[in-house]
Amino acid sequence: ARSYCLHYLSNNAYIPAGTIAQDWLSEEEQKKRWQDNFDLYHEKIASAVYETKGEVLYWQNNVITAAYHASCGGKQTASAEEMWGGTAEYLSSVPCPHGEEKYSGVEHVFKKQEIAQALKRSGMKTIKVISVTTSGRAAEVKIDDDIYAAAKIRTALSLSSSIFTLKTKGDEVIITTYGSGHGVGMCQYGARYYAMKGWDYKKILAHFYPQTT
Repeated sequence: ARSYCLHYLSNNAYIPAGTIAQDWLSEEEQKKRWQDNFDLYHEKIASAVYETKGEVLYWQNNVITAAYHASCGGKQTASAEEMWGGTAEYLSSVPCPHGEEKYSGVEHVFKKQEIAQALKRSGMKTIKVISVTTSGRAAEVKIDDDIYAAAKIRTALSLSSSIFTLKTKGDEVIITTYGSGHGVGMCQYGARYYAMKGWDYKKILAHFYPQTT
């Protein structure tokens, strides 16, 4: 998060609120969410900040865009190139077999007309994923005779991830998602998985952000 903020501030006067640039919880919100675990979790965060004081990640003498997300889906992270068209070598696709279940196989049921309205169409008959990225995320979706970027479908329908499958049942479309977030950079569930295997934070960061120092 420190590297992400410094990189952002190198091109912007300030960091705006919101999930795109920052996503944070006030102390009041932390207490509500963590309840009896508040003191434990708060101390862990404070310790991590203190123990890494002054440390940031660099690639070619520049602070990196330290992209991160909740869950890659439990198999592989995505590269910046496949998701955004970027060329940052340190944001490549890496293995991440964390196996979490919270975001795995979540079903979303939509009426066909709901999907059509979300995409500003008059209607729709058929829908299917016609191509996937190298890390297994949907790349293109075909609705009738029109082709859409899967990212547009994800945004229009507020899906948690671009790893999804489609199944049509009468007038309904069942979309099953895996993971949460864009999938680029460090997977938070993956970081926890590797930490529980005994990796220290430097090894974890080197895995998710290869070629950085």
